[in-house]
Amino acid sequence: MTLSSLLVALTEMRRHPIRTLLTISGVAMAIATVVGVGSMLGSVQGFISALIDETGGLSQVTVIYKDQRRTGGKWTVASRPNPLTVRDSSTIRMLLRDQVSAVSLRANINVVLSNAASSQHMTAHAVEPDYFMVFRRRLTAGRFLDDHDMSQAALVIVIGENTARTFFGRGDAIGRELRVNTIRFRVIGVVADASMGQGKGLEVLLPATTARFRFGSPDRGPSRFLCVRIHEGVDLTSFKALLLSTVIAHHPEYEARDFEIATAEQNVAQARQGMMLVGVVFFLICGLCLVTGGVGVMNILLSSVAERTREIGLRTAVGARRSDILVQFLLEALSFTLLGGVVGTAAGYGFGFILSVIVNLFMNASGQTLYRLRPSLHPVILVAAIVTSCAVGIVFGLYPALKASRLDPVEALRAE
Repeated sequence: MTLSSLLVALTEMRRHPIRTLLTISGVAMAIATVVGVGSMLGSVQGFISALIDETGGLSQVTVIYKDQRRTGGKWTVASRPNPLTVRDSSTIRMLLRDQVSAVSLRANINVVLSNAASSQHMTAHAVEPDYFMVFRRRLTAGRFLDDHDMSQAALVIVIGENTARTFFGRGDAIGRELRVNTIRFRVIGVVADASMGQGKGLEVLLPATTARFRFGSPDRGPSRFLCVRIHEGVDLTSFKALLLSTVIAHHPEYEARDFEIATAEQNVAQARQGMMLVGVVFFLICGLCLVTGGVGVMNILLSSVAERTREIGLRTAVGARRSDILVQFLLEALSFTLLGGVVGTAAGYGFGFILSVIVNLFMNASGQTLYRLRPSLHPVILVAAIVTSCAVGIVFGLYPALKASRLDPVEALRAE
């Protein structure tokens, strides 16, 4: 009986193609929105995971000096200089060696990078050899900075791939010279460009000791900070407290509130909260669209019941039970919404793909990132889309189906 009821439902849909198309379109648009948003949220989550991994992952911890402090409801600039130096790196490396795998100071210095062909204003990074391990940088040519470069305050630099292309074209950059301000430096290594953090910008890394002796290092502001990579399995919460106490012990004239211990875990939590908020807003909108589509299905079925009153009476007179009439109209509602769910799922994934292509083109053209968004259609989203469309059919098709099943057969046969 169910099969025959399904065939009747499909026949009715074929008899009124325009009405069928308009009915399923509301459900299809709602499901397409759910799938499209879900696929893009999955893509953004992949972007965040790649960003966190590239910037050191969850095992990377940063000690930041606070150059501003909130006192009495107002922000005040710190009166004392930034105390973080290479000696702090050595202290942490020695005292916390059981928990720390790499430590590096990083100082940002505004410079002019130039050669005979080009000149660019940029921010150079003064680092220690461990910096490349902390941030998992990949070498494409030459070598990293080493302890000998640090001890000798050598005039050597490591540059990014885009920097090498900008100043040397397609030629080999190793052994070539670049001026940092007015000082000649020799290029000893080229690292792969970071796809998110540095994007397609210029990148120059030089020994921290060289930067200190040649350019000085700004004592004000948060331009110097310590980057730490911890061993796998180390408890992050207890390590943050231990790291802060170690820094304070090395600078007794400073207080704990003068420093911030930042981790990727905080960024991940904030990103997830933002994604959850966006997801909730979009899914509320999708819910309204589903209600609209469901109301359309109910309206069509009520009209169908009114048009087919005599048919319902005839079927009842020849032995059809009320449950058979109920099932028939529920199947018609399910046919509308299920077809809308299938069309909406395909359209939603296609929309997510097109949107990701547009975003990738925009971001690559603006030089903001080398990462490519890829729509991700998780099986849970696919199942949820189909289940939701079926639920809409049942909920909004139940009243017309009950109305049809409760028709009096004698009155129904009298209907014109």
